[in-house]
Amino acid sequence: MKLTKKGKKCLVFVSVLILLGVFALSQVDVLANKEEVKYISYIVREQDSLWSIAEEFGGEEDIRKTVYEIQKLNGVKSDSLKVGTRLFIPNV
Repeated sequence: MKLTKKGKKCLVFVSVLILLGVFALSQVDVLANKEEVKYISYIVREQDSLWSIAEEFGGEEDIRKTVYEIQKLNGVKSDSLKVGTRLFIPNV
């Protein structure tokens, strides 16, 4: 089956419209989720501990609650952390 020039142009136009629609919908979703960012990423440095990280990022929260949330979020069971480990920290 051969398409005429007009048919090819129409096919390209419809394809571009579909791609633009998909892109627009994905951007709406990204914009909607921007407000839902609840965590920040943090790389453990030398001398860091759960308590020092919780103090740094905990804001006005009770430090024990922040430590617990960091442990729960990252599956950390002990207080010792390995340098270079990426942790997710609750964004208060």
